[in-house]
Amino acid sequence: SLRIWTRGTDGAWAATTNGAVTVVPALDSERQGIRRLQGALAWSPSGGVLLVGDESGRIRLCSPGGEILAEWEIEGRPVGRYTAWSPDGDRLYVAEGSDVVIHAVDDSGLASNEAPPRRIFCKDMIFTLAVNEASGLIATGHVDTRLRLWEIEDGGLRFEREYPDEIFVEDHDNVADVAFSPSGEQLAFSTSDGVYVRIFDIDGRRVVRNTGHVGAHFGERARVAWSPNGARLWFAFECGGGELGCLEPRKQGEFVELG
Repeated sequence: SLRIWTRGTDGAWAATTNGAVTVVPALDSERQGIRRLQGALAWSPSGGVLLVGDESGRIRLCSPGGEILAEWEIEGRPVGRYTAWSPDGDRLYVAEGSDVVIHAVDDSGLASNEAPPRRIFCKDMIFTLAVNEASGLIATGHVDTRLRLWEIEDGGLRFEREYPDEIFVEDHDNVADVAFSPSGEQLAFSTSDGVYVRIFDIDGRRVVRNTGHVGAHFGERARVAWSPNGARLWFAFECGGGELGCLEPRKQGEFVELG
């Protein structure tokens, strides 16, 4: 299925899947302005629900026909990837302040017959998250380049460590993006403002690859994404720089100038 999204001149967001078009109305400009999306635009695995989020913290669940099924605001202004669907689409994980909130979802929106959404307290403000239900883990990124792994079942903390800037160790950088490998055995994460991309081995609890400092301007973040077979890790700066990077776990990292 082909899924394309774009933004119209009136500020509305439109998405297509299998030829069906979803239109999400513009935000209330008098209230909070038209803001760009920040890491939250994703169809549920079934294609029955479209998740739309913005940097002001408003989240909408929409039907393929454009109807808003549910809408709420979360604490703070997320800066990274802060939502994740479960593989079956029945659960939506959202970083809300210092909690990961697990919402029950069906094609009509938030499931109304469920108990209040479950919360996992993650100590402090979450900038980005990733979920791997097969391994039962949630990864969260925080200030001071702090990476944490949590057990989905009981919310227990499995791992915590800081990865400071190797050049400017006194800087309080953030973990900007996290992504589990397809096998769930490794976790890729980037940091910002000093941009590094690292691959973390979950069982060994250690970093097995590190790009070293790859530059970036202040506030610029690198998004990370695995290839389907887990053989390559792609990372690209969110804005400026014009560089797309590819890191193969067994080879030297590469950079391709996009112009």
